Amino acid sequence: MVDCAVDYVGTEAHGIGREAEDMDPAYAINQVIDATRAGGATGVIGVYGPDPLAKSKAEQEGTYPIDFGKAWIKSPRISAGQAPIMHYNRELMMAILWDRMPYLSAMLNTKVISLDDAPDAYATFDTGVSEKFIINPHGLIPA
Repeated sequence: MVDCAVDYVGTEAHGIGREAEDMDPAYAINQVIDATRAGGATGVIGVYGPDPLAKSKAEQEGTYPIDFGKAWIKSPRISAGQAPIMHYNRELMMAILWDRMPYLSAMLNTKVISLDDAPDAYATFDTGVSEKFIINPHGLIPA
């Protein structure tokens, strides 16, 4: 058992083993609940919305069979929804801009650009490149 587990899969989840080919949207979240120790924490970032191609009417409407009995017995803290980016966005941005975590800039593949270069950067980013552009309109960030 783990202290904390996160489901990033959502409605595209499949089973494992003999059920690996079977699409089962609730499988990932039930596995997260199963893997989390009693009193642990679970996070659901995966998207569980309506799926018009699903087998059952409930899944077509976005309702999935979660093992609530197991969740009740284990009493994990369950949070779901979009990642709380706005909660830590400013601190992360400042750490990148002031190079307080040099390993992070390399991992994120950031490139500081001028405001004049922004249209070309947007066009480049739109092609799917892994670079992340930081627009520096006043020239205050070392390139």
